[in-house]
Amino acid sequence: QSRGTELKKDPHKNEREQSRGTELVGGMPMYLRSAVEPPVHTLPAELLLQVLGWVDPWTLLTVVARVCRRWWMACGDVAGMVLDFRSLPENAWLQQHAEDASGTRAVVEIATRFRRVVTLNLGGVIDIKDEAVLGIAAHCPLLTTANLGVCWLQSDASVVALAEHCPLLTTVDFACCKVVTDAAVIRLAECSPELTSVDFTLCNQLRDVAAVALAEHCPLLTSVRFVKVKLSGASVVQLARHCPRLTSVDFTYSDLGNSAAAVIELATRCPLLTEVNFSRCHLGSSTVIGLATHCPLLTTVQVAESNIDDSAVVELAKRCPQLKLIDCSGCSNLTDDSVLELARHCPQLARADFAYCDQLSDGAVAQLARGCPLLTLVRFSGCPMLGNETVEALAKSCPQLTTLDVSGCGQLTDDAVIMLAKGCPQLTNATFMNCVHVTRDAVLALATCCPRASVNFSGCDFGTLLQDGTVATIPSEFRSLKPGQSCIPGGYSQECRPTTREEGRRG
Repeated sequence: QSRGTELKKDPHKNEREQSRGTELVGGMPMYLRSAVEPPVHTLPAELLLQVLGWVDPWTLLTVVARVCRRWWMACGDVAGMVLDFRSLPENAWLQQHAEDASGTRAVVEIATRFRRVVTLNLGGVIDIKDEAVLGIAAHCPLLTTANLGVCWLQSDASVVALAEHCPLLTTVDFACCKVVTDAAVIRLAECSPELTSVDFTLCNQLRDVAAVALAEHCPLLTSVRFVKVKLSGASVVQLARHCPRLTSVDFTYSDLGNSAAAVIELATRCPLLTEVNFSRCHLGSSTVIGLATHCPLLTTVQVAESNIDDSAVVELAKRCPQLKLIDCSGCSNLTDDSVLELARHCPQLARADFAYCDQLSDGAVAQLARGCPLLTLVRFSGCPMLGNETVEALAKSCPQLTTLDVSGCGQLTDDAVIMLAKGCPQLTNATFMNCVHVTRDAVLALATCCPRASVNFSGCDFGTLLQDGTVATIPSEFRSLKPGQSCIPGGYSQECRPTTREEGRRG
């Protein structure tokens, strides 16, 4: 143009520019509509609900609902809503409820905001008041899962309210809610016939009448937990007769030693059982053999402190080849035959607990390590005949090992622990209490190869590590230790004291 030449013009350009965006959509030109309303606002309601279904409830309340009135209404209609109140204390939206110490008002307001809640998780939210649970139950009739474990409820009114207002319940957890009574459980059973999983751990007011009511009114039950609840064989018999679909039962600390017939009837009528826990129920060998005979699908068997011998474990190994977890701690009658049969027939075994089975030897346990390379948890505390061969076999054959307890294995030395540190880098928890031949070299090897491990060396010989009872000679990575510590996450202990049987079990 500076040279006086003119560029050629497109004669149709102005026409296209004038007609662009003039199409009417919903009575408004397209270019104006796109400027006023983003494309996402044109989504059908069904698609919008599906999109919002991927957003967590707290974001829906604090962010999405504030976009516009349509989204505010849509947030309440999201199907399959899961409310997990364990994260409430960290949510800034609840600062306005700071004066409500129990969070009752906040919990009720949130629950009433969503109309299609199916899962409620209050587990561990202590000091929750009954008013909060009553409000949730009244506004969430579609609830199918309720977790109130460790909530320290004030009374059993919460259980009754959930039963009466939420007939679709399938899973309930009232673990550690000691106020739950037989009457509340009976009402729950009558109003919720579709229950499949119940947990009444430490609900020590319950008796046989509650368990019988659940069995009679809830035939679809697949999982029941009555840990430390005083039940007798009558409860086990009724569950066996009315709930043939049971796959998981836990009667820990129930005195069923004189109810062998009841446990065998349970095994006979419930062949789908995969997980059983009869720890400290004083079962005999014949009872465990009955379980193995009638329940070949068993993957988890816990019979700690039972009066069983090798015949029971041998039958379990032969008849239940899918076994992944076995707990025979405190069964002092077991010998090498039990461990060898597990090594031969159960290659999927991942967790083995034979604490205080003091007749086990190095060779048998080493064979278990070779035959079960998927082991992640091993406990052989209180087995004085075990030593280097056991730990070396674990180091060579079980690279996925994360938890090891060989407390009281006095023959263990540094060489085996160093090999363990190199062969099992995923180790997160190890206990070597009273392994008197373990010294400074083993500590340094674990610190180098397993930096995230929590290790307990109580009772070990640290004469080369400590001088004059001080920590002056401890390397820098251990300088934060204080006298008297026994187990420190990511750290190591130098406390030296005798270990009792009960302390070893807790460790």
